Amino acid sequence: MVVARWVPVALSVLLTATLWAAPVTAYVRGPGGKWLKTQANQEGGRVTVSLKPEQIGGGETVVIVSKPAWMVLEDEEAPQLAWLKLNGTNIKAEGGDLGTLGAFPATVALGLKDNANPLNAQGTRVSLPTEAGPAKVNVSELGPPKPNGRLSFEIPQLPPGEYQVLVSVPDMSPQANALRVALHFRIIGFAVSPDSQSIRIGTPGGAFTLRAQKTGELQIADTAAAFLSTGIAGQYLYIDKIERVETLVDTPRSATGPQIKTIRAYVLPGETDKKEDGAKLARLEYDLTVRDDLPCLLVTSRTINLGPKREVYTWWGWLPGAKWVDAVGEHEWAGAYKDVGKVGWVFLPSTAAAKGADAKPGIGWIAPHVFGESRFNTMLLYTDPRSIPTETNQGVEIRFAIMSATQVSEVAAAAEKIKTLGLW
Repeated sequence: MVVARWVPVALSVLLTATLWAAPVTAYVRGPGGKWLKTQANQEGGRVTVSLKPEQIGGGETVVIVSKPAWMVLEDEEAPQLAWLKLNGTNIKAEGGDLGTLGAFPATVALGLKDNANPLNAQGTRVSLPTEAGPAKVNVSELGPPKPNGRLSFEIPQLPPGEYQVLVSVPDMSPQANALRVALHFRIIGFAVSPDSQSIRIGTPGGAFTLRAQKTGELQIADTAAAFLSTGIAGQYLYIDKIERVETLVDTPRSATGPQIKTIRAYVLPGETDKKEDGAKLARLEYDLTVRDDLPCLLVTSRTINLGPKREVYTWWGWLPGAKWVDAVGEHEWAGAYKDVGKVGWVFLPSTAAAKGADAKPGIGWIAPHVFGESRFNTMLLYTDPRSIPTETNQGVEIRFAIMSATQVSEVAAAAEKIKTLGLW
């Protein structure tokens, strides 16, 4: 198969060609990638190139006619990212992490360089998250004759969460070698669904979702979910409906402090395990806090006794891990209910990664309460003591921080920062 490729300049020459024959220089790239210079004939807007069988082979043959002076044919290397800026400030290009965005629109600029050829402005693509709509990209500084340039685009206001932007920039070589960059960023805060039954949460370390359902109400990215259980009046009750959501704190970042947002979700339990109305026994509250100086979600759950004074037994679970790790070291699961104790924090490496699947983050869990293993090889978090005598309209609280993490050091660092801040 013979494939003829022309750059836009060459195409305009062909369209205005005269009707008599004229010799034209052509460059042919056949199997093996070697370029050969040959003669072609141009007549009536057509170019004819005669090629020998050994020049074609069994693969693709590329023909370049009227090659621009700036084009370097022997170029097999993609452009490179020279620098990366967010709102005019240099950030590390390695890894493509833009960090946490707090002001919009946010302007992202990329400095690009190629070893030989200019960068193709028309072939450049920037794919923003779906919620952002089409990207407005400035490519005015890309193109011949310079083999380097700059592009920029804006990220508009988006709901809280974790996002990715894909950037592709080809060079103007016949091979169209392309740089492909994945940029990541996060937006902290809360987005409540129209029916109030789902709350999307963005933290500097990843995304969470609180949902009104019996199990898995606190979804941690796409890895696992935790849920609150309460034993009261000889029955067990769970979350069923988010009644309303109230903003408690909304502090912007300043020279003296971090950005902090806190909401409270007022929650009604549903039917108990004994088919009674759990909303007559207790009320649940979830205080959720995000800070731009912590990579985790801060949670305070509160079970409020609506009946006479009685014992309230409440705990969080059931988070999985290939094993569990604390400050002492790694531990294999016991396969039974077992107290771990007030160890301060645990790291739960991904079970999927342990089985050789695509690596996913593990879970970091930080709390001043009692951790414990379940017989299902999952981690639990209890109050101390387990059962607490509770007056009418008084509550039992559990406080913790939770995060996505790939290394135990990330969890240890977050725990130390919480200790430094004196959050509990």
